[in-house]
Amino acid sequence: MSHKLNDEILEFWRWFLSAIENSNNPFEDMDFIHSLDQKVSQFGRLSWELGPGLIDSQNNAFILSPNGDRKLLELTSAIISMAPKYEGYEFYFAKQPRKWQMRFNMEDENGENIEIDASCWEYVLIGCSKDTFTIIIKMPKMTKLPEHWRHTAAEILLDGELGEEKRINRIAEIQMVSEFENKMKNKCRPMMELKYHLSELNMSGDN
Repeated sequence: MSHKLNDEILEFWRWFLSAIENSNNPFEDMDFIHSLDQKVSQFGRLSWELGPGLIDSQNNAFILSPNGDRKLLELTSAIISMAPKYEGYEFYFAKQPRKWQMRFNMEDENGENIEIDASCWEYVLIGCSKDTFTIIIKMPKMTKLPEHWRHTAAEILLDGELGEEKRINRIAEIQMVSEFENKMKNKCRPMMELKYHLSELNMSGDN
C-alpha cells in the first residue's frame, strides 16, 4: 500500500470517528450520510451500508462494499483493516451473508418497487477451475425483467446467501435461465443448498 493511500485511509477514519461522536443518530443524520458518501467515493467505485450489528444486534455495522469487483476487494479489505476499535460498532469489508428467507425488493428504472421471492429458485454449478464455478440460476416468473435486472437480482441473492467476498472469489460467472436444459435437470438443486454445496466441494476438492 502506498504512503498516500495509507494517509488517506487514516484521515478517513479520523473523520468517521469525529463524525459519529458528534451525531446523535448517524442513521438519520442526512449531513453525516451525505458526507460519508463523499468520503467513500474518494476511494473509487465503492458503496457502503449502515445497519444493525451482525455479531450483536445492539451494535451498528458499517459495511464497505467493493461492488462485486475483485480488485476493489483488496482496497476495502485494506481500509477496514485500519478501522479503529470503537464501542458499539462493527466493521466489514464486504457485504455479509444474511439471515433471511431469500426475499428482497428492487426498484426498476421508473422507481417502481419489485418484490422478489428467490426461495423457489434453483441452480446448477459448473466447475471453471479448482475453486471457481459458473452458476446457472433458474428464475421462475422473472422472464419479463430485462437481463440486467435479473443479473442484479442474482447478485443480491448470492451476496445474501454467501456473502460478497465468497461470491466474488467462488462464482466466476452468473447465468440466468427460465428453464434448465434437459441435461442439467438432474443436476439442479434448490437455492437453499448453495452455501452448503460450496462448502462440500471445498472440502472434497471435487467439482
